Amino acid sequence: MNRESFLGAINEPDLREAAARLLDAGTGRTTLYWGTSGVSIRVLCPRHRVPFTIGWLYPPGTTKFRYKTRDFTFGEEIIHYRPDLDQEVKDILEEWVNLFAEDPFTVDASSKGLAAWYVPYAEVVQYIDLLEGRLSEVLDKLHSLEQNTLRPAVLDGNTLPYNRAGLDFVLERLGMTASVAGQYAVLNAPNLPSGHIPDWGLKFRQADTTC
Repeated sequence: MNRESFLGAINEPDLREAAARLLDAGTGRTTLYWGTSGVSIRVLCPRHRVPFTIGWLYPPGTTKFRYKTRDFTFGEEIIHYRPDLDQEVKDILEEWVNLFAEDPFTVDASSKGLAAWYVPYAEVVQYIDLLEGRLSEVLDKLHSLEQNTLRPAVLDGNTLPYNRAGLDFVLERLGMTASVAGQYAVLNAPNLPSGHIPDWGLKFRQADTTC
């Protein structure tokens, strides 16, 4: 599915216009992931290395959904799976979800790891100004966060940049800690490889400077 086929599958003009407005609300701040039955709205956030989803849109007649998502769904599914998630990002996402939880026109679409509420098509048309405004606002908040500073760390004689929150999570899993002196963090981690760690989806890359 792509934008053309997605909008073409919506016969009702007002709903099609509403869908287009939501797709365009995130221009420059989102990436749209087109699946076989709909599209997910994924945020480009400086505090997270890959885009994450805050919306799922399906055209009428769809029979395959992601978990309990339906119609036009808004929420998040990253907090449960990323305990190292930046606190500011977490706070913004929780506020985002809570907005829909308080609406009289939404239906709970939450499941394990997914906090979300869907808006039936008729209500999407009725409340499109509100929905578009909310989406634009949360994207502004997430996109405007400054990137966490990468600080060099010494690992088995190699200097590696790291995101402190992500590194602390890895070390916690290994039962280790980092000792920080000035701008450097010295790790006692002889068994931690420098490179891709498949189990956690983390990647360390060689820094430009040495200690």
